[in-house]
Amino acid sequence: MKIRRYLSILPLGGLLFHAGCSRTPEEHIRGSALGTGYTVTYQASRPVDPFVIKQKIEDALEEITGQISNWNPSSEVARFNASPGPFSMTISQHFVELLHLASQLSRTTEGALDPTMGALIDAWGFGVNRSQRVPVDSRIQQAMTQSGLRNLVLDSRSATLSKQNDCAVNLSALAKGYAVDVIAGILDQAQIEHYLINIGGEIRAKGTRSGKVWEVGIPSPGGGPEDLLATVKLQDQAMATSGTHRKFFQANGTDYSHIIDPRTGRTVNNALVSVSIVAPDCAVADGLATAILVLGRDAGLRLVESVPEAEGLFAAKEESGELEVVLSSGWPSDSTGSDSR
Repeated sequence: MKIRRYLSILPLGGLLFHAGCSRTPEEHIRGSALGTGYTVTYQASRPVDPFVIKQKIEDALEEITGQISNWNPSSEVARFNASPGPFSMTISQHFVELLHLASQLSRTTEGALDPTMGALIDAWGFGVNRSQRVPVDSRIQQAMTQSGLRNLVLDSRSATLSKQNDCAVNLSALAKGYAVDVIAGILDQAQIEHYLINIGGEIRAKGTRSGKVWEVGIPSPGGGPEDLLATVKLQDQAMATSGTHRKFFQANGTDYSHIIDPRTGRTVNNALVSVSIVAPDCAVADGLATAILVLGRDAGLRLVESVPEAEGLFAAKEESGELEVVLSSGWPSDSTGSDSR
């Protein structure tokens, strides 16, 4: 039976990461990727050259951008989308893996997540052309005909992607989470036992920080940079947060979120303003967070309860304007700000 627990919004301060004194030196790597910044904090039990690690991370992020970024006109995704159908091309490893995962999540979420909604994203002006506006119905209907997994054929063995019409791929809903997982693989390969990776708020933690579990903050929707909704302890887990409050435009007194329901072609209009998902892999957490914003609170809770090792924290705006925060039944009970009833 589902148990709903409610959070009070507490002023927890501006620190997103808390820990005691380090027993061994920490290394910090910073950079930019996928339109945002990234940080990697790690401790190793043996000497590891941080310059070598950073170069491997930068090389991997460059590969990912060159394959799946819609904002890089020479990327494989951009070239695939720009080619009228019918069309086929060979795609690289990151593109194959991310599209395969996105397709699986699309089926798991019954279409609430769709990697083929590039035309819809462009129609609403949230794509490369930032002409944010409410599209006419005929434009939405046309974009809908170009969307849907039925329009794509991915042959993973030959790494060939085909389309019959002008279907456009957009993998932004999972891209940052996937990049976090790729970086985690690099650190694991270097036998680094303790780390925290953060790309634009998508996070993955392993081990501990000076013997203490990594503790990360969840930003309060609409709040300032120091306002936290809650903190949660992560150990060998990932967390992703998606919201409707950061990217939107206004038209005729109505807010239109960048989160689009691929089943209707319209921007979402439900009470959810923020969703945080904890899962073993960051790409999965990233995709589920976006899909749940589309599904809404009740259907979203049912979904997260059905996914093994996934838990969720949902923030919904009540009619009074206050935030109601609902947790899935397995959300960590030691999270700061939670009511453990």
